[in-house]
Amino acid sequence: MVRLNTFILVALVVNLLSCKHPLGTPTTFSPDKNIELNFSVNEDGILSYTVNYKNNIVIDTSSLGFAFKDQPELRKNLRIEKVVHSETREDWETIWGEQRIVKNHYNQLKVDLSEIVEPFRKFSVVFKVYNDGLGFRYEFPEQEAMNDVVIMDEYTEFNLTGNHMSWWIPGDWEIYEHLYTKSRLSDIDAGAKRKNPYLAQSYIPDSVAVNTPFTMKTDDGLYLSIHEANLTDYAGMTLHINKESYTLNSALVAWDDGSKVKTKVPFVTPWRTIQIGDKAGDLIESNLIVNLNEPNKLENTDWIKPTKYVGIWWEMHLGVSSWDYASGRHGATTENAFRYIDFAAEHGFDAVLIEGWNTGWEDWVGDNREGIFDWLTPYPDFDIDAVVAYGAEKG
Repeated sequence: MVRLNTFILVALVVNLLSCKHPLGTPTTFSPDKNIELNFSVNEDGILSYTVNYKNNIVIDTSSLGFAFKDQPELRKNLRIEKVVHSETREDWETIWGEQRIVKNHYNQLKVDLSEIVEPFRKFSVVFKVYNDGLGFRYEFPEQEAMNDVVIMDEYTEFNLTGNHMSWWIPGDWEIYEHLYTKSRLSDIDAGAKRKNPYLAQSYIPDSVAVNTPFTMKTDDGLYLSIHEANLTDYAGMTLHINKESYTLNSALVAWDDGSKVKTKVPFVTPWRTIQIGDKAGDLIESNLIVNLNEPNKLENTDWIKPTKYVGIWWEMHLGVSSWDYASGRHGATTENAFRYIDFAAEHGFDAVLIEGWNTGWEDWVGDNREGIFDWLTPYPDFDIDAVVAYGAEKG
């Protein structure tokens, strides 16, 4: 990624060290002033935020915080230490995509916080507000009060204003290969998706949780989508739905021992993102997620080329064939690969994806899947050298 025309302005720094619970609500706006973000700490030291769009509430008062292993919860007895406002205006060039130049223009609000009781931990909440939505994340600096960290829960909330229409797939910890369902928030039933005959590996622990991106339409016709960006060294986020309050709670995917994240300071969380649009197409055109992701770190990107491909894998999902050889319905055979290569060459596809050619697929469903694939040994009915040669011959 090439950065072009970068402008960063630090507009205001407010120190609030002398106040137990400072009055006032740190606020920032999108560059076009349509989105308003308000952050607050109440008299109990509990954090919350709200989001307005064109003077209407879209995310009502929503709390923030964490539960840790072997440490007190971090969700109250907090105070604001410093507030920093800044503005960034820059353009960057994509390697490939729908547009070559992406505008990265946002107003940032960074709130430094500390506990007023032991163990006196400190962290920051950073908001970046764009014209097409906003993202926020937690940032934990190096400190004596924390070292190794095990997060048991993240208490991030998205308090919605009504029983919105939604497009959702269940909060599946294994896959995203469900078909989307359209329903009101109150009618979401992720548990009904548990026994899908076409999905070999699926785990849906919560009957009222959905995977992100979670897209909604309000009764006023506004479109919202909640997701995450820069998911690095952290658990993926599903959303638990409270059908009475219409509140979405961050529900992180867990390790086998029930913990969610194992890390150490300093660390940052992924960005929690809220895209906002007057029409559905605004969500498609939004660059919020890519702007919040880390910049490309590859020095040489000449080898990256967009392509279209066909593949031997969807017929497995449809039950026409299977991944494993022992079933007698193996799909990734030499003969079938030739057939797909012929189709790709005839219809202008650049590549063929072949899944299930290597040994180990008999045991890939279940909890003990580590090490079952060597990605080198083909099944007896798949001649990898012949397939590669035939693909090269067909271009």
